[in-house]
Amino acid sequence: MIIKLSQDPQSACLGVILLQTTSEELACPREDLSIARKNELRKLLLAQVPTILAILNSKLFFLVHL
Repeated sequence: MIIKLSQDPQSACLGVILLQTTSEELACPREDLSIARKNELRKLLLAQVPTILAILNSKLFFLVHL
C-alpha cells in the first residue's frame, strides 16, 4: 500500500512520509514485540529496499530536473 502511494504522483509525498515513518518504526521496534516478529518485519523491509530506493531515486531525479 505504501509503495503504491509513493509511486502515484498524486500521493507521492504522503507515500514517502509513510516510508520514512515505517523505516523509523522498524529501526527501533516496540519492546513488546517478540524477537521473531522483529526479525520478520526486518526481513520484509529489507526485501523492499530496492523498490524503495528506486522510488526515492525517481522522485529526487524529478525534483532536480524541474
